[in-house]
Amino acid sequence: MGVLNTLYYDLPRKLFQGRALPCRNIVFELTYRCNLSCSMCSIMNEIATRENLRKETELDKDEVLRIITQLSPGSNITFTGGEALLKKGIDEIIEKAGKKYKITIATNGAILNHHSDLLVKAGVQGVGVSLDGPPEIHERIRNQDGLFEKLKNGIESLIEAKTRMRSLFPLINVNAVILKENHASLPGVVKIVRELGLNSCTFQIFDPSLRRSGIAPDDNLNDEESPLDNVKEIETLSLRSYLNEIIAEGRKRHVSITFSPPLTVDEIVLYYQRVFDLGLWRCHFPWQITRISPYGDVYPCLNYRIGNLREQSLNTLWNHHRYIQFRQTLAKKRIFSACIGCCKMFPRRSEKL
Repeated sequence: MGVLNTLYYDLPRKLFQGRALPCRNIVFELTYRCNLSCSMCSIMNEIATRENLRKETELDKDEVLRIITQLSPGSNITFTGGEALLKKGIDEIIEKAGKKYKITIATNGAILNHHSDLLVKAGVQGVGVSLDGPPEIHERIRNQDGLFEKLKNGIESLIEAKTRMRSLFPLINVNAVILKENHASLPGVVKIVRELGLNSCTFQIFDPSLRRSGIAPDDNLNDEESPLDNVKEIETLSLRSYLNEIIAEGRKRHVSITFSPPLTVDEIVLYYQRVFDLGLWRCHFPWQITRISPYGDVYPCLNYRIGNLREQSLNTLWNHHRYIQFRQTLAKKRIFSACIGCCKMFPRRSEKL
């Protein structure tokens, strides 16, 4: 993050008592529909475990575009889901949004090949695709036979479109979730990434919380959750060995390896023993980005409802008294217990004073 961006977000955090400068970053959950049923998906788990989930009509294409235009030009938008590419009108949303904003898309890759030309033409900056192991393991975790071939075809189609249109974008990053079921095969993901013609890969710890989506928004801030109990333990020596092998494979194959959030190998090993020192971590996410559900709910990160964009503007909700209160509470606590496992937290050792 450059100096100007740092000042834009950090000065208000330190000086404005919970207020922030106009929002320039959104994570837009376009739909909770998905063509997969992944075992570790927090949204699917919420659907399975929570009663009385909201069943409002999703925002339609025109509503999505009206919300987006409330951002200033050059702002950053991440489209996600569910599977974002299943959203009705997604091509028009991407095409129009790409003219004024920097777009990133998170996808499972199953239908990526149907949209590859558009993603390049629209100037999409980045595409994140999921790959949790070699074909048989990836398909078992994601519960769909033939998925790897679809993912491979989608990536190849996107690379071909970039070459044909002489574009560096979108950059493509592969994301793998570290699970008990796949940890021994994760070094092989690095090899596959290189074989696919890519050069970056993120290994993400399992997120044990059910509170990262807006599918069940809460009007009360409940920050006492202890999600570590939901983490499946992984044998220490085995996990450490394969994590070190991931790093070695990255060096060998010239693939950039990132762990998300930025834990060390030792910290990841402890995490999968359900040991995590929350006091060593921080979060500034709510001063920088907001999330929007498919139904128009604005929420910071945890599913604490600020308000709805069918009723109020984005700028109004961004500095709504509920958002200000949330930021003030977070500033005091530094991080919530429910934040354990979130990819947006960062180590205190790297905190900017």
